[in-house]
Amino acid sequence: MAVSGRKVSDFRGSVSKSSAEDFDHSCEPCLAIGQYVEAHGFCVDYQEYLCNTCFAYHQRTKASKHHQLLDKGNIDKHTIHSKSSTVCTEKCPIHKNELIKFFCTNHEFLGCTDCITLNHRTCKIDFIPDKCVGIGDSNEYRETMRELDRKMKDMDTLIKKAALQGGGFLL
Repeated sequence: MAVSGRKVSDFRGSVSKSSAEDFDHSCEPCLAIGQYVEAHGFCVDYQEYLCNTCFAYHQRTKASKHHQLLDKGNIDKHTIHSKSSTVCTEKCPIHKNELIKFFCTNHEFLGCTDCITLNHRTCKIDFIPDKCVGIGDSNEYRETMRELDRKMKDMDTLIKKAALQGGGFLL
């Protein structure tokens, strides 16, 4: 509904951006599902920012309750490694306590040391950290990040249009 004397552009500027630009760091698990929530902590093991809810949950789950967690006041006192770290953190779905470190090119399979040793000994195996060295400098990576940024801007535009139309459409 149009309001006399108020332009649409003025309204758009007054709507909260609801993005990572509103605060220093966003909660990364929430960001993965499209929610922009301010981070109030950091997991040193996962190198991941966490909101209050995720921070509390991280302390309760069996897989992460022994991780080193920093609250908002201590984040700046700790060196946070770049996301391009060579440390693998993804757990194997078959061998729950093992980290996925290898890729079988024959079967396009990601696996831990146990998986590769037991089922892929004769296959061509890539060690993931070695294959990822310098990936952040590649044209493919830069293009993917540009495309992701464009898609995020498109989504922001759609959300703003929905707000202008009364929120009556589904994505």
